Amino acid sequence: MDIFEKPEDNPRLQAVLQIIDAYPDASIIFWARFKHDLCQIADLLEKTTGKPVARYWSDISNDARDEAKAAFQSKRVLHFVGQQAAGGVGITLSAAEIVCYHSNTFSLYERMQSEDRAEGMQKETGTLIIDLMTIGTVDEKIINALRNKKDVASLITGDALEDWL
Repeated sequence: MDIFEKPEDNPRLQAVLQIIDAYPDASIIFWARFKHDLCQIADLLEKTTGKPVARYWSDISNDARDEAKAAFQSKRVLHFVGQQAAGGVGITLSAAEIVCYHSNTFSLYERMQSEDRAEGMQKETGTLIIDLMTIGTVDEKIINALRNKKDVASLITGDALEDWL
């Protein structure tokens, strides 16, 4: 159980609400690491907007995952809530205008792949990426580790380091 018994007391969930308030008509992917967080985000979005959410994580059936992708891509739903390990590789979510990381893993591969889900050859605009981070917590360590891995990867591949995170 969280230290926050009610979702309205959780600053991360409050940040999710601020994002959907700031971008009410935007298609948004919310990535999170833990099932508890995924469920809380999806439930809060459905309760707040009164609309269904595309859910995509480990114990969601393949049929439900396929429907979640299709509903998001066709904009029948505006919010996609997923786990990077389950949906961050090999699926197309180019309908996304915003990608929000509620929480991250230490895997640069998962991060880069999950960012790429929102891109597509036909996409003419960029994608806004938002990281929710609490100062003085493991969030800082994870994001710093991802930045450092990106620096090393850029040195090895010769790619210019892009500003991210």
